[in-house]
Amino acid sequence: MTMKWLRETQECSHVGVVERWQAQSMRRIDLFGIIDLVALRGTDLIGVQTTSMACGPDHHVKIVASDSAIPWCETGALLWLVCWRKLAVKNKDGSTAKVRRWFPHVREYDAQTLRDSTARVLIK
Repeated sequence: MTMKWLRETQECSHVGVVERWQAQSMRRIDLFGIIDLVALRGTDLIGVQTTSMACGPDHHVKIVASDSAIPWCETGALLWLVCWRKLAVKNKDGSTAKVRRWFPHVREYDAQTLRDSTARVLIK
């Protein structure tokens, strides 16, 4: 879902999975402990951590506490936390439909915001 969203709405030309499966421990290992996907958007390199909205705060703490996040951002690369949540869709008449769709909530990190332990919310 995140890869499709990056390609179609964020104009990323290339998106790749960089987390790997470790069979011995039966768990996924993120690149540098914080990155699931890497995307190219023009000249921007974006490291993406993706999760559900419920797990978003835990992943935020993981990124802020990581020794790799600031060096990643100091290279000029971006770091995003993309949290997915299901929201009700509005009908044409403005009423709430029974249909619910997945929408992203994006936090962008840079070296300064990581030092301050804050992040800018791009999409609510």
